[in-house]
Amino acid sequence: MKLHNIYKTIFLSGILAAGTLFTACDDFLTVLPEDSTTEEHFWESEEDLLNVRAGAYRQLASLGNAFIYWGELRADNLKLNKLDNNELLFLQQAILRPTNNNFDWSGVYKGISLCNLILAKGDEMTQEPLRDPTFSRNDYNQYSADIMGLRALYYFYLVRAFRDVPYVTSVVTSDEQAMQLYIPVSSGESILGEMCTQLEDVVNLAFTEESFTSSNDKKAYFTRTAIHALLADMYLWRGCMLKNYSAKRDAAGHHRMVNMSDVMQVSEAGDTTFVTADGTLLTDEYANEQSNVCFRAAIDHANEVIKIQMNRFYNAYQRADELARRRYETLPSNFNNTGYTGGGFYPLYRSTIAKTDRRTFDDLYTQLWSDNSNESIFEIQFDRTFTNTIYNWYATYSGSDLTVGTMVAADFLVSKFNSTVNSSSQGFGKTDLRSLQTFAYTPENLSASAIPVHKNIALGIFIEEATDMSKGFANDPTYSSTMDKNWPIYRLTDVMLIKAEALCRLGEASGYPEANYLVNHIYARNCPAMSESDTTTENTQAILLRKIYYERQREFVGEGKRWFDVVRQAEAGDYYGGRTVSLMESLSDFISVTNVVKNRTRSLWAFYCPITDSEMRVEGIQAGGYLIQNPVWERYSEIKK
Repeated sequence: MKLHNIYKTIFLSGILAAGTLFTACDDFLTVLPEDSTTEEHFWESEEDLLNVRAGAYRQLASLGNAFIYWGELRADNLKLNKLDNNELLFLQQAILRPTNNNFDWSGVYKGISLCNLILAKGDEMTQEPLRDPTFSRNDYNQYSADIMGLRALYYFYLVRAFRDVPYVTSVVTSDEQAMQLYIPVSSGESILGEMCTQLEDVVNLAFTEESFTSSNDKKAYFTRTAIHALLADMYLWRGCMLKNYSAKRDAAGHHRMVNMSDVMQVSEAGDTTFVTADGTLLTDEYANEQSNVCFRAAIDHANEVIKIQMNRFYNAYQRADELARRRYETLPSNFNNTGYTGGGFYPLYRSTIAKTDRRTFDDLYTQLWSDNSNESIFEIQFDRTFTNTIYNWYATYSGSDLTVGTMVAADFLVSKFNSTVNSSSQGFGKTDLRSLQTFAYTPENLSASAIPVHKNIALGIFIEEATDMSKGFANDPTYSSTMDKNWPIYRLTDVMLIKAEALCRLGEASGYPEANYLVNHIYARNCPAMSESDTTTENTQAILLRKIYYERQREFVGEGKRWFDVVRQAEAGDYYGGRTVSLMESLSDFISVTNVVKNRTRSLWAFYCPITDSEMRVEGIQAGGYLIQNPVWERYSEIKK
């Protein structure tokens, strides 16, 4: 009996719980001892749940390369170092083929299935009578919030990469049960809405960082802070997806549902519309109202993150000695431990480099890119037994050599290292520390036109001249050959810029001053030798939004966010009424691509990934399933109609 791919993944979680797939007890996905063969004797203690939880997080760590492929490599930050990788060459030329297994989503559904299993079994374990008297319902509620956050992140990656995907919450434990289930595709905005609703219900039950004694654990799990950050991001995305409702259709050309509870109506002519559970017809007016609700919610959750980080910042500052306090931004004289109040102060590390410093060690880089930094909110954890292969895209270090990876810096990003760039301009200017923090800008790499990303690979950076990054490094950066650095998913600056973008997208002029300040604050922290005039104030929505995007580009090169940022703007921009040019052409203020790429990305669906042929063969509508191939990339499918 042939299981559908997604269902096979779901069913595997049941087998995992039975302990019959793995024999190595030290594997994170090993959830039972070697001699266990049935699920009947599992799920008896808190430790059992923690073992499967570890597997769910280890699964996330195994998907880092996919997340970079989907969220970074299509964008303009990087270029191919060598042209012999056909699939990457096609990707950068906007030819996305369903035969490319880099678009395989089964690993994400495997993570989702583990989350579903933990939630279902944890709920059963903590019903009276308790199986483990030391594991209470209150204990489970904290783990439940954590796992619901992790599951939401899995779905968030799927929505950003594929737009509309199957939404699975059930646990499948047999072939027969799997074959009876047929899961239709749900719209991305409805999935995000469901995830936001679920997390709103549990965020205050979640672990706080103070729940953990280990500094690793504080950043390794979905704490209350991490859930607020994820909610801010998902609300921002959902708000953008709700824009231009009537002009955007699903893969079959029909109107879209925006809530899981929406009901489809079909007219006699065969036209489809949706109404909400209370009978409200989905229209542009309704969607725009809900969009603004989402933007306000994004701001609220970003504020929660900033408030929590502010209190931690205050406590760390009070504990620090005078030398260590130099690493923190100067506290205002009237600052006290009342939390964030919108007073224009943010809990960031500051640069300790002065304008006149020469041949200086960049302490800011070390603080930001040490594992589980105080500015970090959630990181994928790695160690020497489970190394980070994401770096293979960028660079690897062995012996005494930094080897350039598959992707290197795009020319336009490094072309202004010796120029003045203000906070409204694109690219890195001569005073921006992030240029050398991000790229191994050496004469050898420059002459080869192959400047690798070494952010989070370098351990320490020594700057020749603080006023001019084009002078390069005073000494060679130090590197580690273990390649086991963590990978950040959310940092404080990300949340600050999410808030800035939400303020801007609301279109209320009263929010523009703070949005400008958020961007300028981050920019100024990274440009200690800048002139006062280098931080700008923009008072029109379009220019302010572009300014926010340029800052996001500088801040997050290589972190798997750039392409997703572009897709979000494609969803939100007013590009649809009577448009005759390529959608990508309309985005020229936000991304730099060739005319060939512009011609191949004329519609919104071109910004999303295809479903693999292997998935379509068992889940596509021609196979009796519900999946419809992305209409733009169907031409490259090898499945015969």
